[in-house]
Amino acid sequence: MPRVEAHFGAMIDCSRNGVMKPQEVKRFVDYLAKFGYQKLLLYTEDTYEVENEPLFGYQRGRYTIAELQDIDQYCAAMGIELIPCVELLAHMNQLFYRQAYQDVRDKDDVLLVGEERTYQLIEHIFQGLRKAFRSHHVHIGFDEAFGVGEGKYKEKHGVVPKKQIILEHLAKVKEIAHRYDFDVMMWADMFFDEKTIDTYDKTKQLPKDLLGKIPADVTLVHWNYGNPWNEKREVSNVSYFKKVLAPGKAVNNPQIYAAGCWNWIGYAPKNHYTNALNRNAMKAAREANIHDILVTLWSDNGKECSFFACLPAIYAAKRFYEGENRISVIKKEFYSLTGESFDAYMALDELNDLGTEDKRWVQNPSRWVIGNDPFFRSFDSYVLPGVAKQYELLSHRLKRWKNKTKNPLVFEELSALAAFFSVKYDLGTKTYLAYQSRDKSKIKELIPLYQKAQKALRVFWEADRNLWNHENKMSGFEVHSARLGAVDARLTDCIRWLEDYRNGKVGTIEELEYPTVDINGCDPDKKPKELINISYTMGMTPNNMGW
Repeated sequence: MPRVEAHFGAMIDCSRNGVMKPQEVKRFVDYLAKFGYQKLLLYTEDTYEVENEPLFGYQRGRYTIAELQDIDQYCAAMGIELIPCVELLAHMNQLFYRQAYQDVRDKDDVLLVGEERTYQLIEHIFQGLRKAFRSHHVHIGFDEAFGVGEGKYKEKHGVVPKKQIILEHLAKVKEIAHRYDFDVMMWADMFFDEKTIDTYDKTKQLPKDLLGKIPADVTLVHWNYGNPWNEKREVSNVSYFKKVLAPGKAVNNPQIYAAGCWNWIGYAPKNHYTNALNRNAMKAAREANIHDILVTLWSDNGKECSFFACLPAIYAAKRFYEGENRISVIKKEFYSLTGESFDAYMALDELNDLGTEDKRWVQNPSRWVIGNDPFFRSFDSYVLPGVAKQYELLSHRLKRWKNKTKNPLVFEELSALAAFFSVKYDLGTKTYLAYQSRDKSKIKELIPLYQKAQKALRVFWEADRNLWNHENKMSGFEVHSARLGAVDARLTDCIRWLEDYRNGKVGTIEELEYPTVDINGCDPDKKPKELINISYTMGMTPNNMGW
């Protein structure tokens, strides 16, 4: 298949606690340049300096204007266009922690459209962006604005259709952007939502509330990362992506397709799944005549996974679009460009893949094993025989790769996590069986396992800290510490309860009286690949943690 002239960009999330250090952004740019990418978007909700807004990104590791200018200069020298990617409608939840911004809050995380102070804030934002970036493009967000028109706006103006409100706001934001010499791009999901996509699929027409109303000079970015919960439980196919992208044909706007790296579901990446998905997505985008591609790397839940762990998927996405589907060829090219092993990075996936032969799924033990409480055993119905030993072997393999890569701290961290999982993975199952035997000698044998788990957890915690401090600004890691510290404290607590039971101080351990059940109700033949734990705290306890 001949190559099609296209433009490729990556977007890195620097708002979900992890603000990448400028020198690490530059190192990431080095890879992008080698891979043939032309653009980098810095996704920053509030993590950038805005003059005259001192609480904007306060204590969140925000980039200064000087830092952004430095990154921008480096990108330009490498042939990469650095594009600001901000949020000017929704996803402002961190900003709204500050009482000073409640007057521009509509509902939930959405800015109040039509408010003078809202546009004063946006004006201040553009003043800083113009100083920091040489690009004439800006991504203004506008995605997932579900609360628009539902709060203060409704109180002031009554019930107004959401799309009408968004179009009103877009016109004002675009006018400000143009004054600062920016052309705007925006996420398209609030226009091309699921209902609109389904309607277009049946009628080949856009609804009247959209037809002819989207300004033609706005670039629409269609994000879709596949649907792992589809009825057939399979990787979303080409026809699925073609259906998602089809409504874009009904407008004359410039179009971008944004794929996802699925790096946001835990500490480990999902390169295998991402590649299987993007092979179909890129074919669909090409057939839809979309020649501007964006690969997104999100940091949902506090940036657990390093962006550098996703290098194979970033490179492969471009080559899939260009028509090269042979992984053997892509591996050789990757090594030629980077001097590193494609397979080594792919092995990082195994933190998530062990326990199932199906790598084309998004199960994420790299999150749920950490929080799975050994007494409550919320996810123990997904714990399979022999997998704990596989984690031990994986830990050794990743440690060997550490000395052969340019990102050794990534391998050190995930090697340490695998070592922790080699003890923690089935600790709840062992605890339940020992307790149910009513043999207190077996309870005694559990104590060293809990202590070994704590020791391994602390080694991982330190490796996680080292990687974070190498890649990201300091602010944000306190969330990792709070979570891992809670796990450590709970293991201590469990040891005390086990000792109290063994010594007769308590007659029962209530949590261990309950049988192990599947709290998600998944089909037995789908385990463990159906388990995607989105919330970190889910599984730690069925009780309300107030988080």
